[in-house]
Amino acid sequence: MTSENTAPPAFGTPHRGITLGTYTRTNPSRQANYDLCHDVDDATYSVVGRGVPGYPGEFVFNFQDVVPPIFGQFKYTINDEIELLGGYQYTQVRSKDNPQGAVRGQLSFVDPIPTLAVTGRMDGNQAGEDSFARGCVLVSFDCDTRKMEYLVFHSVSQPSRLEAHAAPPGFTGPLLFALDSISQSLESPIYGSRVLGPEEEYVLYAQQMYFLLTSENFPTGEIRGQLTAQFDYFAHMTGIQMVPPITTANLGCATFDLTDINYGLDFEIMHSIEDVISVDMFHGSIGSPGDPLSIRRFAAASFRDSPESPVIGSMVMDDDDQVALITDQTFVQVSSENYPFGEIRGQMMRIRPCDPNPRPYSATSETLSFDGSFASLIELPLDRDGGSIMACSLLVVCFCAFVALLF
Repeated sequence: MTSENTAPPAFGTPHRGITLGTYTRTNPSRQANYDLCHDVDDATYSVVGRGVPGYPGEFVFNFQDVVPPIFGQFKYTINDEIELLGGYQYTQVRSKDNPQGAVRGQLSFVDPIPTLAVTGRMDGNQAGEDSFARGCVLVSFDCDTRKMEYLVFHSVSQPSRLEAHAAPPGFTGPLLFALDSISQSLESPIYGSRVLGPEEEYVLYAQQMYFLLTSENFPTGEIRGQLTAQFDYFAHMTGIQMVPPITTANLGCATFDLTDINYGLDFEIMHSIEDVISVDMFHGSIGSPGDPLSIRRFAAASFRDSPESPVIGSMVMDDDDQVALITDQTFVQVSSENYPFGEIRGQMMRIRPCDPNPRPYSATSETLSFDGSFASLIELPLDRDGGSIMACSLLVVCFCAFVALLF
């Protein structure tokens, strides 16, 4: 929300604001929950309005408060919902000096579960170090813009540098890019993005890229993880995915591998909840409660028989579990002493790498120069000329349902 977005533009000292919220179509039906913060000193009204950017709009809802933080819960009609889905609603704060609007911002949807290309599991063994720290990596990639976005959830103490290298498992390779603790906080979780060059894109899709996280105690690397399509199911757990949503700073990250042998589900689940009491799997779609009769206890199937992070192990999936998993009807839920019915939750989804348009690839002077003699070991699952990504075994999934609204 900005003063420049009001219609007409506000005059005087510029002000800013932000609106965050959730919207559920069912359970509860057509309900929006908004949190609004602003820095307008002489605010008189805070409202939800309808209208396109740059033009005066019409009143829809009144927050009944002007002192931030402002909370509003509103029941939508079908017409209100259509306007919201179409991007024709906004939040606005009016003031004495600017009665037609001091700050305004259009409401837009944010996809709470991004489409991923690869995932990764980080540990000390891959880095050649004796460390109990672990890491979970989720990576999305846009084939048109070549923008890679990543989340690294880890348990490393005093992290100092995150590096991306090019090499197959068991080998070291050239540095592609890095983040240090001076330019960005490397405490968990780490969020970042980078536009990849053609060679870097090739390395990513060839599953020859790995992340290395160094620390004060392990300056050459404490944990490492290969970016791969092996763990082709994932879950990103947040409080906002709970039904109803829960406000919490705790998060979670999980990767899964459904094997053909005995239909075993290999899992590695990390979370930040200290007073955890259970980590469970339920059948249920995004935005709806899970089936209590379908509960499976991850902790009971883990090596440590404990819900404390990390939860690592495997379990056999019966027919109902398999059907629910491949149809996006399964989620992970972590419960705590403060939230015994669930504090964070994440839908178990399958990765879906985008299919880059086939275009000629030619080595240039900038082609990566691999160290060592392992270049001949690289096996490429991506046929760029044929346009097939890691074969056709990746199931196309669709993400929908409850939405986080963010300006």
